Amino acid sequence: MIRDNALVASGLFNDKLGGPSVKPYQPNGLWREKAMRTYYNTATFIRDKGDKLYRRGMYSFIKQASPPPQMQLFDAPSREFCTIKHRITNTPLQALALMNDEMYLEMSHMLATRLFKEVEGNWEEQLEARIAQGLRLSTGRTPTRKELNNWVKFTNDILVRFSESIEDAKGLLSYGEKPVDESISPTELAALTFSMSAALNLDETITRD
Repeated sequence: MIRDNALVASGLFNDKLGGPSVKPYQPNGLWREKAMRTYYNTATFIRDKGDKLYRRGMYSFIKQASPPPQMQLFDAPSREFCTIKHRITNTPLQALALMNDEMYLEMSHMLATRLFKEVEGNWEEQLEARIAQGLRLSTGRTPTRKELNNWVKFTNDILVRFSESIEDAKGLLSYGEKPVDESISPTELAALTFSMSAALNLDETITRD
């Protein structure tokens, strides 16, 4: 649900129904240690490409002894034995994944790109509107004036940082298969990407109330 919500917010969501399982972004060599026979088709993890990467989580291929790491971090059982009750935790590793995993970095980047496309205009005039729209897409609600002021300051501070190192900005935008929109300033896009990455990591974004 957390991943699907971010996919929808970013505009990447592939809503195709049915079909075979898919293999989204995962670490290289994911199954190697738990592969009993190297010639089986689950001995080596081979990531899918294109729109298959953005299908809803229920279609993700799950190897019984090695479920997707993102699901494990959010308490998915290994399925090696019966689980009576699902654990619910809130750990630093979850935030680490949401703000550093290639998949979530790409979704943050594409959410920022979406905001530039949907809210046209220069940085100073439209930053508030873009952030408000990004938070609404992430959390399902419109931010208060105080919250919006804090987010604008935070995003502008990040813009200053990326303006001092365009290579860092381009590095942040390099994750994932989707290409960078060259019509948008890389420093501005990276700053809004960083901000939206934080938005997708909010407790109210990942917690169902």
